[in-house]
Amino acid sequence: MGTGSQTTADEIRAFIRLQYFGPTRARRDLTVKIRSGDVHRDMGLVSWMPSVCSVLDSKKSHESCGAKLVNRQTALLTQC
Repeated sequence: MGTGSQTTADEIRAFIRLQYFGPTRARRDLTVKIRSGDVHRDMGLVSWMPSVCSVLDSKKSHESCGAKLVNRQTALLTQC
């Protein structure tokens, strides 16, 4: 991750544009649901979950994808 002058955040942002927003726009859907765990897994990342969440929450990502965050959910897990 973070090859050349591109940061890991840039790579995550590019991934969500290509893998989520591209197909969504091609189908002419108005909304897209992105799960941070799916992005983390599909990119083959290890221990980068906080970065994925930060990118998905960032204004820069929303602007670069031409999107607006309408709902954010957080899953809380407790030990049984």
